[in-house]
Amino acid sequence: MLSRHLNQGGLVVSWVPTPRSELTFRRAFDHIARYESIMIGSNQPIDIDTSKIIARSQQAWSSQYYSKAGINLNAHILQIIAGLYTVPSLKSVPLTDPNSVNTDLFPRDEFES
Repeated sequence: MLSRHLNQGGLVVSWVPTPRSELTFRRAFDHIARYESIMIGSNQPIDIDTSKIIARSQQAWSSQYYSKAGINLNAHILQIIAGLYTVPSLKSVPLTDPNSVNTDLFPRDEFES
């Protein structure tokens, strides 16, 4: 549903705490990047430009924003970049078990993790 409402180049970021939520996300988007239990989805290829990420993390507003939560962004950004990777979409793979994906609005996955 979200993928139909994205602007050109738009991104959706979601926590995927369970295999069911991961499968649901991977079936919804054509292009996916992942860092630990966070997935980023898009209808267009995701450009992970490390030099841009580092440059933006070093801008004053970035460090000020994250420092409000006690996070030293510059101390973590290289670790985050190193952990980013792409995963294949499962959008075109036939679904064998309809219960293996979330098609409802009930947040049971978040409570089962």
